[in-house]
Amino acid sequence: MVKSDDPWSIANLDEDFVRGARVRELSAAERAREAHAFKKADRKARRRLGGRRALGLLVPLAVVGGIVALSTRQRPTEGLSTKTSPTTVLSSPANAPPVATTTVFGTTTVALDRRTYAIGECVRWEQESTTSRRNVQTVSCEATHLYEMVGMTVVPEAWTAGSFPPDPEIHRMIDAACRGLAERYLESPLDPLGFLELRAVYPLKQGWLTGDRQMGCALVRRPIDRSDVAEVSKDLEVENVGSVRTSDQRFPWKIGDCLTYEKWTFRVPCEELHTYEFVGWGEFPTGSAQPFATDSTYGKSCDALAKTYQPEPTALIVLWDQVASESWAAGVRSFPCFFTSAARGPDGWPAKQVGSVRVVTV
Repeated sequence: MVKSDDPWSIANLDEDFVRGARVRELSAAERAREAHAFKKADRKARRRLGGRRALGLLVPLAVVGGIVALSTRQRPTEGLSTKTSPTTVLSSPANAPPVATTTVFGTTTVALDRRTYAIGECVRWEQESTTSRRNVQTVSCEATHLYEMVGMTVVPEAWTAGSFPPDPEIHRMIDAACRGLAERYLESPLDPLGFLELRAVYPLKQGWLTGDRQMGCALVRRPIDRSDVAEVSKDLEVENVGSVRTSDQRFPWKIGDCLTYEKWTFRVPCEELHTYEFVGWGEFPTGSAQPFATDSTYGKSCDALAKTYQPEPTALIVLWDQVASESWAAGVRSFPCFFTSAARGPDGWPAKQVGSVRVVTV
């Protein structure tokens, strides 16, 4: 058997999918060069964006007939467990002295006085205070807040008897303790790569040593705009308005939104430099089997949305975000579709552009 030099020779595409492509088919040598450039850019990006807050790592996965698959979603903290915990609700004795608990985001530790949190309660505190200890304020969920509480619980058994856990174990502990509460609160599985993320208020080390194992579980939203990215870059939580209980777990992009990639993927005005222009959500039919990266549903759905958005694009290609296996397991059946430039910058990523590709006629 002769080994093919064509990296896409194993792809099995239906005729309608190939005919629908609106960018010329590259030669085997050209496709090999494209694949090499994407892999090189991927390696650079992974080295540059090793942190857990690297939202929107845009990694092209395949180039077939001018249609490109990519990943735009935040990867979960490595090694997270999906084990859930008991849902015991605890309350502090009325005469108990205040005991500091903590919440950690990025590299910042915030100390809060111990208290119980009601399910659905929205809270905030002064983020840029000069002291580590903060006062918690309960506010309406329609007002600006940081955490939306989903319930009280205790440290799961796996961590109860041990010493105060290091940061990687704390992330696992929060996931084990809070995921079940969050999913009951949302009345749906939590998409680990979606718009919402788990947080918790848990004992500080000194409280841990005295036997405190009380935890308050919460949901927060991930960043979508430049202002959010500015907060995250300072190790601050992203502020939110409105309850996450009524929100979609998909990133809240609107058709016509423009996104840029600068360590993060975030939304900007289309009049500014940007890389991607959102054209809509593709959907897998109910009852679909988990798709492979080459599933033609991606290309057909996104190509149809792109044609509706801009029937006669020039020097553009259509891209999509593949549904990750962990998101599929959580019930996700939709994927975002984008236009981007067919040209490549020196780093191998799509070239940035200014202005919307959409032409509106009246």
